[in-house]
Amino acid sequence: MEKLNFKLSCIEGFATDLYGSGDLIINPSKYFICKYGELPNSFRLRRDLDVTKLRRRFKKIGIKDENYIVKYEVSSENNPRKVKETASNYLIYYKENILIDISNSIGFIIYRKGTPFKEIQDLASIIDKCVYKEIPKDIFYMLVNSSIMPYGLDLEPFSINKKGVDINANYNDDFIDVHETIFRFLKTKNENGIVLLHGKYGTGKTSYLRHLINKANEKVIFMPFDMVGRISDPYFLPFIKEHKDSILIIEDCDDLLCSRENGKFTNQGLSTLLNMGDGLLGDALNIKVICTFNTDLKNIDNAILRKGRLIARYEFNELQTHKAQQLSDQLGNSINIEKPMTLSEIYGIKQQNFGKQENKLKIGFKAA
Repeated sequence: MEKLNFKLSCIEGFATDLYGSGDLIINPSKYFICKYGELPNSFRLRRDLDVTKLRRRFKKIGIKDENYIVKYEVSSENNPRKVKETASNYLIYYKENILIDISNSIGFIIYRKGTPFKEIQDLASIIDKCVYKEIPKDIFYMLVNSSIMPYGLDLEPFSINKKGVDINANYNDDFIDVHETIFRFLKTKNENGIVLLHGKYGTGKTSYLRHLINKANEKVIFMPFDMVGRISDPYFLPFIKEHKDSILIIEDCDDLLCSRENGKFTNQGLSTLLNMGDGLLGDALNIKVICTFNTDLKNIDNAILRKGRLIARYEFNELQTHKAQQLSDQLGNSINIEKPMTLSEIYGIKQQNFGKQENKLKIGFKAA
């Protein structure tokens, strides 16, 4: 991270908290307040910015290296010398009274009161021309908490394994038609609805999700288990509204989908999910939701299983014996399979089983 290039006339005690709680990146709004002594105006561009293209364009309009107040860059996993632009952050001095914040491929223009709005529009037009024409196939976005972004939420880009999955070889025959239904749904524009995927651990749910992210070529937002509770947050809907026509994957959301008839609690998150999958809110957002869970289907709220809202549902089970044998032979395993097996068991046949307990000599007293 580069040194700050500008002298700050900070409000007393404020400069010590420029980074915010637990953040490694300077909070642009706090920096602005310290520099100018007033609250900033901001123009937000929720865009999937091609940061490499944007930085080249900035050079053409006179933005030099010394204009970068903050340059926080992340190296690529495969090449430490190459910058992973989608995960990098920049705070840029554009001209007096105007700063540019590029955070995780999202652009913000921060400016002082009295700045001609025509200048902001011109700058926004430059940034707007540097969006990805299509989302890179190996990129998906994880929902994360943020102390500096509006609504307290942000999207952090990640790369995934590009290796696809052979659907015919890795799943039972009854899944083929379901997969085709799901894939058509994900590729249909201006559509909304819910897909439910469930079953035992190790039966291939996560592998299938990875396959969909690679093949759908659409913007995918992944909501991890520890973020599922945020769907009932009043700020979640305004946030997700800025990502229309996306695919939202919610993994291990058993509690979110549980029946409201058990009297345990009022499931506000489920109500939000149902509205996103159907009705006026669904029409406005066009969010395609994929939920995975492991609980028994009888514990799931009946409302989510309603026709029109539910696009597809599939329970993943062990691979049938003959298909398990075919896959095992394809992998080069020289074993005879006599019963259905999970994918994790088949792929892990040659791996050591650390869960198996060995018989050990017990220490004790033997009765005379």
